[in-house]
Amino acid sequence: MDDIDVKKTKIETLVLFIIFVSIFLIPTIFIIFARAPSFDRFESYLRRNFSLLTIVKEYLLNQEFENIHITKSYPMNLQLNMFSGLDTGSIVIGDEAVERAIRRLFRRGYNVITKEEEIITFQRWSNLRQGRGLLYFNDEEELENRIQAFERISEVTPLSKTGWYFYISE
Repeated sequence: MDDIDVKKTKIETLVLFIIFVSIFLIPTIFIIFARAPSFDRFESYLRRNFSLLTIVKEYLLNQEFENIHITKSYPMNLQLNMFSGLDTGSIVIGDEAVERAIRRLFRRGYNVITKEEEIITFQRWSNLRQGRGLLYFNDEEELENRIQAFERISEVTPLSKTGWYFYISE
């Protein structure tokens, strides 16, 4: 075999390897990492982030607005605002401890925080069809009635901390 044949064989081997990686390995990695986190994973998220979640939850529950929406935006060093509806628009949060807690939650994978009446949600995962996250509501008996009013939430499962739930939205 001469040098040209050896180089040609190496190139063919490299091309086959790249094709293999493209066809099998990349989709496998995507499937592994794109899977929706389980109930157990959210139980772990709640334990790990409980103090931050509590700071934000308490702040939102004490706001006069019934509906609040906070989304992760870039760059993260901009002033945090919460949207409370077309009549009031964006409102500056203004509490440094709450802003720090929200930024830390966003860095830890949360991407949307909402308040709808007394229900607080912390969305951590979503795709085009479904979202998953943590939900706080302090009245377990009333939760079922309230959840039915929210068309987007399809499943709620209690977590270990009182008032906290794992939710799935459609």
